[in-house]
Amino acid sequence: MELRNEVRPHVWHCLGNGESTSVWHELWCEAGPLDKFITRRQVYSAGFSHNATVASMVENGQLRFPDEWFEQYTVLNNRRQLVLIDDKEDVVKWKSKQGNLVKLSTNRVWQDMRSHEEEVPWSKVKASSSYSCACLYATWLVSVLVSEIVPVVFNLNLTNLLVDDNASWGWRKLMELRNEVRPHVWHCLGNGESTSVWHELWCEADPLDKFITRRQVYSAAFSHNATVASMVENGQLRFPDEWFEQLNNRRVA
Repeated sequence: MELRNEVRPHVWHCLGNGESTSVWHELWCEAGPLDKFITRRQVYSAGFSHNATVASMVENGQLRFPDEWFEQYTVLNNRRQLVLIDDKEDVVKWKSKQGNLVKLSTNRVWQDMRSHEEEVPWSKVKASSSYSCACLYATWLVSVLVSEIVPVVFNLNLTNLLVDDNASWGWRKLMELRNEVRPHVWHCLGNGESTSVWHELWCEADPLDKFITRRQVYSAAFSHNATVASMVENGQLRFPDEWFEQLNNRRVA
């Protein structure tokens, strides 16, 4: 019932003989369903039936509405002359979002009425007897975990978060997974501007925060939020010399 107002503008009745289309409640002319502006009282006052069809309201090729209706609702003048085709039935069609009248089908309705979000990775996968819809959902869930949740959990602001007593079960489990997942999340350097130099895995030395402490970072006057790009100068990492002995890693980034 909540969808009626959204669906109604799309359901068009293309007139043939007019015998199956409600003159008041269905969309058959540009004025919209006439019950939007012609009230029940007006219908009964004019001696018409609330269940009248378009066919029953046409006489000699004209709508037999009171003249004052055409003066009050000028939009009706576009349909004052109305020729019906006796041997052709009315056809219900769907008016697409592009304004085209097309054959009414569940697929067409779904395409126009659904919310259009970003396509999920498993949308094109077809289920077989050995690969159920539940498996497809699980595959999608894993892809979301990898593509959306993992990068958030392992970004530089969350890697050192503590889990307090009020944390949800889901958040607790994600935090517990950090140490298991972290070695698998690699940042392949391009310009180095989106990769944390301390907290993300971009070199063979592992995330540098495993052995370079916060105190060392601040003592060297570096930012805790520094990126790889911000720590490279003239093709070299600008770390103190003593760190390279500790890192045992390439000086050239």
